[in-house]
Amino acid sequence: FLISLIYALIKDGLNEGQSYGKQALGIMVINVNTNKPCSVMNSCGRNLLTSIISGIPYVGFIIEIIMILVNSDGRKLSDLAASTQVIEKNDYVQ
Repeated sequence: FLISLIYALIKDGLNEGQSYGKQALGIMVINVNTNKPCSVMNSCGRNLLTSIISGIPYVGFIIEIIMILVNSDGRKLSDLAASTQVIEKNDYVQ
């Protein structure tokens, strides 16, 4: 259980901002302030807040979807708080 929890928190900070799923989809998470791949600390903040918001019965998951749709850059609430953004790996320029 503990290994799964730790991975869930840090997954976007591994492999240059790509969890295994993001690698398969060709996307990555970057820090919008530094334009570098997501760090482990950014990943923890991003995924912890996502878990908290999604844990709100009935509306938590919907909040994140609404934020993605209304934000011009497609960032969800947890991305705004952690200063991260999901982008296409091919679009990443350091």
